[in-house]
Amino acid sequence: MDTFHTPNNYAPVIKTDFSSYQRVIAISDIHADYAGFQGVLKQLNFTTNDALVIVGDILEKGKHSLELLHEVMELIKQGNIYIVAGNNDIIFEEWYGNLVTNEDVHWYLHSREDSILIDMARELQMPFETLDEIEALKTAIEKHYKEELAFLCNLPYI
Repeated sequence: MDTFHTPNNYAPVIKTDFSSYQRVIAISDIHADYAGFQGVLKQLNFTTNDALVIVGDILEKGKHSLELLHEVMELIKQGNIYIVAGNNDIIFEEWYGNLVTNEDVHWYLHSREDSILIDMARELQMPFETLDEIEALKTAIEKHYKEELAFLCNLPYI
């Protein structure tokens, strides 16, 4: 990984001018609810004339973390989507930055039904039963999900 926010650095901040938008829409805590996210955008008739501010927690708890991440990564290319990291969005920063251990990740994966890590493991067809398998998964995720990791690990906090 190239860039991580560490506890010793200042919180990454992004400054934005919203004056050119008709509306500024702020949402948070999507938690991998892909259909719900799509429904909100449709109900609001969201267009490129609007700014969408996602105030953290696009990942975890729901069934579609990886799918939602890809959708947000695609939408952000429009230039009117702004996102800050929530505590559920920094899972990779914590793991690759050695703030959590493979043992912590093993426990985490086995304490929930849905996670971006589980989505990735399934897509890669990799088990995560043992610590050796967790380490292999960590290596495979870094190799196969470079764009996703870079996106998440470079989200501003403020």
